[in-house]
Amino acid sequence: MCQKYYCCTQIKDFDLDFDHFIDMLATTTTIKQEKPLESIPQGKKPSSHDVIIGKWTPSLADTAVGRKSGYGVITNIINGGIECGHGYNDNVFDRIGFYKNYSNMLGVDYGKNLDCYNQTPFA
Repeated sequence: MCQKYYCCTQIKDFDLDFDHFIDMLATTTTIKQEKPLESIPQGKKPSSHDVIIGKWTPSLADTAVGRKSGYGVITNIINGGIECGHGYNDNVFDRIGFYKNYSNMLGVDYGKNLDCYNQTPFA
């Protein structure tokens, strides 16, 4: 999975073991990065960061094609053409499982609209 590779690459860049990385995320209020890719919108896609912080709200056109605020639209932003809009998908199901597991480890709510099974991918 693309996201899994990206996360592993980032952990190696920080030269941290995973447990230390999670602890750092849970206890550090600010982690500075020059320009995180997640904060840069690409084409007509919103940025993942804007979705996460609640800055993005689906337009009527987004709602008409099944896009709703939540983790599912983040998967759509990252890998929509491959994983979204085709009904149930094992990769999406696994991704949701990882997301729930990490959310539970950090003690945060994972919210609603976790899948992108019926979302039209962003162009």
